[in-house]
Amino acid sequence: MGHVKASKSGTSGSTIQLKVNFFSIISRPQWVLYQYRVDYQPPMESHGLRAALLYPHDKVLGSARSFDGAILFLPIKLPNTETLLLSETKHGDKVHITVTLTNELPPTSPVCLQFYNILFRSPGDPLTVPQHRLTIWPGFATTILQYESSIMLCVDVSHKVLRSETVLEFMANLRRQCRDPKLFSDVCAKELIGLVVLTKYNNKTYRVDEIAWDHTPNNTFQRGETEVTFKEYVKRQYALEVTDNNQALLASHAHSRILLSHRSNR
Repeated sequence: MGHVKASKSGTSGSTIQLKVNFFSIISRPQWVLYQYRVDYQPPMESHGLRAALLYPHDKVLGSARSFDGAILFLPIKLPNTETLLLSETKHGDKVHITVTLTNELPPTSPVCLQFYNILFRSPGDPLTVPQHRLTIWPGFATTILQYESSIMLCVDVSHKVLRSETVLEFMANLRRQCRDPKLFSDVCAKELIGLVVLTKYNNKTYRVDEIAWDHTPNNTFQRGETEVTFKEYVKRQYALEVTDNNQALLASHAHSRILLSHRSNR
């Protein structure tokens, strides 16, 4: 293999053609990407709400942008290093937004690779299989990296299969099947603890570590200097109305989170 070290082309053997799922990313030579940090006061945890609060400011930010909930990428440079914006939630709460320039990035910057990967995150429309209570999310697994002299996009087909029933629906079905009501909590814990659940309101996954039977959406927790119920928190952060006020809550210790066990209504 000594001849390969000096040249990437061999000197013997037969030439064959290979096809790979890599695509070259081409950009304008003088193109610059501007990176901004976006802060909210009061803090907003919902990714959808954070993005929605930026929508009214197209005249300032422009319509072409990419936002992952904390970092904003724009193809334009704003007049000031720090831009102050004011938005209002559906409930009439005022939210102060600070957009701060943190970096100017050429196309070859490693941070630009992060931006490119954000662009390819959107999944396709889900396919439901009602007879098996499953939902299939079709999509692609994409990776964009620097390879030798160019930036390449690697694309692989990737599907995600999820159960379409909510945890609350599963618990209700389990209660009907349980012959001894006194054993329901033990059977329920055996079935649910250790599973990974998806919370649709923020599109995140959590491991179920405990079922908080002594908690309901009306319980309160400390948020900043005030106490707020889980029901109020979900309504303000995600614009969702909790319809079952007696449901048990799920606890995820790794994330220090209490999760609602049902699907709230928009």
